[in-house]
Parts: sequence; C-alpha cells; structure tokens
Amino acid sequence: MTDTRSPLCRCLALMTIALMFPWAQARESGVPVATDKAALAPVIQEVPLSGTVTSPQTSLISTSVAGLVERVHIEAGDRIKKGSVLVSLDPELVRHELSRIEAATRQARVSLADARRRLSEAQALENRRSIAESEVESRRTEVQAALANLAQRQAEQDLQSVLLDRHEISAPFDGAVARKVTAAGEWVDPGSPLLELVNLTNIRIDFAAPQEVFAQLTTDTAIDIQPAGHPEPVVGKITRIVPVTDPQDRSFIIHAQPQGDIAMTPGMSAKGLLRLSTGDDAVVIPRDALIRSPTGRTTAWVVDRSGEAPVARERKVSVRATFGDRVALSEGLDAGTEVVVRGNSRLQDGQQVRIDE
Repeated sequence: MTDTRSPLCRCLALMTIALMFPWAQARESGVPVATDKAALAPVIQEVPLSGTVTSPQTSLISTSVAGLVERVHIEAGDRIKKGSVLVSLDPELVRHELSRIEAATRQARVSLADARRRLSEAQALENRRSIAESEVESRRTEVQAALANLAQRQAEQDLQSVLLDRHEISAPFDGAVARKVTAAGEWVDPGSPLLELVNLTNIRIDFAAPQEVFAQLTTDTAIDIQPAGHPEPVVGKITRIVPVTDPQDRSFIIHAQPQGDIAMTPGMSAKGLLRLSTGDDAVVIPRDALIRSPTGRTTAWVVDRSGEAPVARERKVSVRATFGDRVALSEGLDAGTEVVVRGNSRLQDGQQVRIDE
C-alpha cells in the first residue's frame, strides 16, 4: 500500500512519537554495563599453603610375644573395628604350659588346705598342753609357705593366661589396613611388625606455613582448603598451631580440617589459602573493575551521573592488595564510587552508558 502523506507530514509524525516517548529513546541509548560500589573494607593478606592429608593415629601393629603366625585375618584396604582379631599366632605350646601351671596351682591349693588343717589340729592340742609350742609354730610356718606357693602359682597362671591372650592380636582402634607385612607360617618375635593400621576418623591436613605469619595466626584465622581431586576450595577450620619452626625451611605446622563431608584419605596432597587480617582498611572494588594495559597502567571505569545521562570516566588507580575476587586500592577512588564491572573492555572516556539492573 502506498503512503500518500507528504514528506512534511511524515517528519511531523516522527517528531511527535519522539516527544511522546523520551524514556524509550534514553533507554535504548548508551553502552550496556553492570556496576558495583567501591567500599571501605579491611585489607586481607592471602597466603597460599601446601599440605598433606594425615591421620591423627597411625600404628604399626606388632606382637608382644614370639610365635608362629597361624592366620592373618585381614588384607590391605580392609576397614576394621576396634577389638577385631587381626593376626592369630599358634597357641598350642602356650596352652600346654598353661595346663601344667593350672595343675600346679590346684596342687598348691590342696597343700595350703592340708597345712591349715594340720595347724588347726596343733592349736587344739596346744590348748590342752599336749603338743610342743615349737611344733605349733612349725605348722604355722608351713601355712605361710603354702600361701606363698599358691600366690606364686596363681601369678604364673595369670601370666600364662595373658600370654595366651596375646597370641591373638586385636585392633586397638577403628581404622583401615594400610599394608600387611606378615603371612601365615612366618615366625615373629616381640616387636615384629605385622601390619599398619590407620585411623580414618577426624583425619586432618597438615600445612607448612611460613614463619612470617606466625604472630598473626590464630585458630580463628580464615582458611580455604582444596584437597586433590576437588574442583573448588571449601571453607576450613584451623584446629591446632604447632609452635615449633623447622630451621631448614623456616616454617611451622598448621592442623586444619575442611568443614563438611569431604572425601579425603591419608597421603593426599591439598592446597590451602590463609586469609589474614592486616588490621588496615582501604577502598575495595571487585577484581573485574580493573583494566590492566600492556604498558602496565592500571585503571577503572567509573560512572559519572552529574549530567543528564550517565557517562563513563576513566580513573587511574594503584593496587595495594588482591584477595579473592576483591582488590584493595592505595589511591585512585573514594568509597561509594560507582565502578563498571562488566562491559568495561571497550569504553571511551565520556561515552554514554546504560546501567543494567
């Protein structure tokens, strides 16, 4: 369909639309950007750390008696409960010896009973003055000797019972078998290693921290932890600071644990990041607000709202510290300044911008 209106009429119509909808025209003009506010905040010092996942309890299980290994009840990797039998030694010889000592103990009890009977008879005759006083004392001594003999036999029996019990080596705590170093048929002596048991509860990460941060560090210091294999760091908690410095690398040990259920096992590597408060405040902006030129110049774009429309202004800044996704400045901006954090890569000074909400 042909437009029969004159060019003058068409021009007047377009001007009317523009006057009726100025807000639409303003909204469509300007480069779209996202902004944030510079704020006065504490300056944080970040210190990267390297560490190793360790267990609070690792034991090389050994035997306290000599004997022939009869059976090994575990394999490397097994999860073990406290009290579970790990290794059994051949108990035959000890059982025979225990039987012999038990018989000797029973004989000692019989001898004590007979000695007491003889003393009782002597004491009855002593009242009628029908026995010599020395004979009574002799029988009283026999009772004391029989008591001592029974005590000795009982102690030997108890000892042999303990030795028999120790022919079964049990787990002293819940854990996992890290390695097995013995097999059935081997002869072991007291102190011979049988297996390595690792406690998997409350495992921790040991970090080596530089000596320079020792005075600033407390158990409340913030730390991020990233065990090997985990894509993102998690919040951690410092549980202990070992106040001994290694003179070789001038470092000390921090014990830390991640907060939450994180899959770790002893021997894994881990990264840590300490966040230390410097005690100072500075103007802080998002890291995305910085523009670094190849010449080494560092700037940030700010929004100037003094005119009818917001425009971008370039400001030279000096970086004091970087931590996380924030940057602390030593100069260049004041707190409360609106900075461009997205869409700032191709701005020009004085260019109109449109703020995306």
